Amino acid sequence: GAWGIAWLYNYVDNDRVLLDLMFPNLQTKGWDASFEDSFGLTPDQFYDEFEKFLDLPYSEQVKILPLDADGKYTGS
Repeated sequence: GAWGIAWLYNYVDNDRVLLDLMFPNLQTKGWDASFEDSFGLTPDQFYDEFEKFLDLPYSEQVKILPLDADGKYTGS
């Protein structure tokens, strides 16, 4: 869901990666190749890394969100 997308955006430091890379390549490359080309991880590697992230305390998880000191979203 949303946390998975936030983790991926943070991992590649690009909050447009789905729109600019992943989605345009789905038809020609398929899910796995598009995912790996876009994020530099296979889907299985993502699941492994994301599970480790979910084991972190919430105070650590929230650090990946693009928020200012007032808690307002600062992404594009």
